[in-house]
Amino acid sequence: MISPLAGPWGHATHRPHVGRVSRVRLADTIEHMLRAFVLTLLLCQAAWAAVPDLTEAQRIQLGTATDRVDYFDEAALYPLLTNAVEWDPNASEAGAMVPDYEAMRTDPDKYRGQLFLIEGLFGGVPKDETSLVGPLQRPGAWDGKLQRWGIETDPQTEHVVAVLLVGAPPPPRAGMPVRLTARFYKVWQIENRNGQPTDYLLFVGKTAHWRARAGGASGEGYGSTVLVGVLVAAAGAFLFLLRRSFRLTLTPKPLPGQLRRREREVDAEPDEQQPAEPLPADPADALDRLADLSTTDQPDDDAITPSTDR
Repeated sequence: MISPLAGPWGHATHRPHVGRVSRVRLADTIEHMLRAFVLTLLLCQAAWAAVPDLTEAQRIQLGTATDRVDYFDEAALYPLLTNAVEWDPNASEAGAMVPDYEAMRTDPDKYRGQLFLIEGLFGGVPKDETSLVGPLQRPGAWDGKLQRWGIETDPQTEHVVAVLLVGAPPPPRAGMPVRLTARFYKVWQIENRNGQPTDYLLFVGKTAHWRARAGGASGEGYGSTVLVGVLVAAAGAFLFLLRRSFRLTLTPKPLPGQLRRREREVDAEPDEQQPAEPLPADPADALDRLADLSTTDQPDDDAITPSTDR
C-alpha cells in the first residue's frame, strides 16, 4: 500500500503540497507583476507618443487661412506651429489618415488641420540654398529650426507636397524615402521651376523618419517607441519562459528508478475483484459453492518464482 505522504511516483515525501503551493503562488505573483508592467509600458507609450489635438481657439484661427496665394506666413500658420512644437519626436502615427491629395486641393477647408501620413521621396535642397525658413513675423520655439521640405509623393506624376517641420534634423539626400505625420495647412501657390504658377499642398509637422538605402546611414530614429516595444517584447518572452519553467517544475519528469519502483508497486496491488455472486438458497448447494471458491483462490505452485528484490 502506498503511503498517504507518497509523492507522485510513490516515494515518501514530507508534506509535498506545501512546496507545490508555494511555487504556484510565486508563479502567479510574478505573472501578475509582469502583466501590470507590460500594461504600464503600453499606457506610457500611448501617453508619450500621442499627438495633441488642436484647441477650439486654434481651429478658429486656422480657419482664417488664405489659399492659393504666394505666402504662408500669416496668422493661420501659428496654431499649427504651436501644436507641432508640443509633439513627441517619435509620435505615434495612430489617427493619421492617408491623404487624398486631389480632394484636398479641391476642398481645402474640409481637410484643414487634420492629421495625415505622408510618404514619398525627399526632393532635395537647391544648390546654394538651405532648407531653413525664417525668421517669421512672430517669434517662437521654431526660430532657427523651421525647415521646408519638398516631398515627391508620386514619382510617375511628379506630384510634390511641401511640409514645414519645426524639429527635424538636417535633411537627407535627394531621393531618400521619407515618412512623416503632419497637419494640412493650406493650398500654397508659387511658381515652379519653369516659372508657371503651381498649387502645392502645404503641411506642418514635427519631424520626419527615413531609412537609408543599401550602404547608407539611417536618419531620424524612433527612440522611445522602439525602446518601449523592445521592453514589451522582452517582458512577454520572460513571462512565457517563466510559465513554462514552473509548469515543468510542478510536473517533473520521473527518474528511471522512480518509474521502476512505481511499476513494481502497481503490480503488487491486488486486482479489483468483481462483486461476489449470491450463494444458492439450498444449504447443500451453498456449501458446494463455497468449496469451489476456496479451491479457485489457492495459488498455483508452478507460477510462484523466487523474488530477486531485496
